[in-house]
Amino acid sequence: MRHSERMRTVAGAVVVAAVAVAVAVGLAGHAPHAVTPASADDRVPEDLFWPWVASCGVDIRRPLVSMGYNEDGVVDISVGMLDPDAPYGTPLTDENGNAVVDAAASQAINSCLSAHRLAPAPRTYREGTSAERLLLYEWTARWQAPCLRAHGYEFDIPDVEHFLHPHEVWWFLLSTHDWIDDDDLDFEQMLDARLSCDPVPPFLAAEGVYW
Repeated sequence: MRHSERMRTVAGAVVVAAVAVAVAVGLAGHAPHAVTPASADDRVPEDLFWPWVASCGVDIRRPLVSMGYNEDGVVDISVGMLDPDAPYGTPLTDENGNAVVDAAASQAINSCLSAHRLAPAPRTYREGTSAERLLLYEWTARWQAPCLRAHGYEFDIPDVEHFLHPHEVWWFLLSTHDWIDDDDLDFEQMLDARLSCDPVPPFLAAEGVYW
């Protein structure tokens, strides 16, 4: 997995979405509707953002009109309608060329997303040294991969050379799971595995090594 822009802002997530679904996505900076946020104990790490969204019924072939989250990590997404008279996947637009929002679908998605909050990315982080990357490799082999296997997820650990590469990040194994083609995606199980199998040794995370 190549090191790409971290999803520290919704703009970063939008770039990924645009590539993945080939639709225009806008940034929604407003605060979403009022909900009672879930406990911070089960916040969704940013590397599981897209499986989380997909688990709430977001068809990746549908246009995402806007997306944002507030300081509490409450996510707000608006999905658009498809144009029945255009090639499949074409957003329906109004007379001004703006995408038409499917209000009912958007409300249902946001109600589902309100069960969790997005975990904020660390405000400060640094790339690991070669020695720290070797520790991450050992951590992955000795702890993360066996822990994920115990939760029902099988992974082949990349060669150590990939861990040593300064622009590659391989220690978020769960984020490489093929959730798009997983017809039986159980996000709660995935989240439980992610929170139980922390991919970064605590002492490295405490020193600011993130990715």
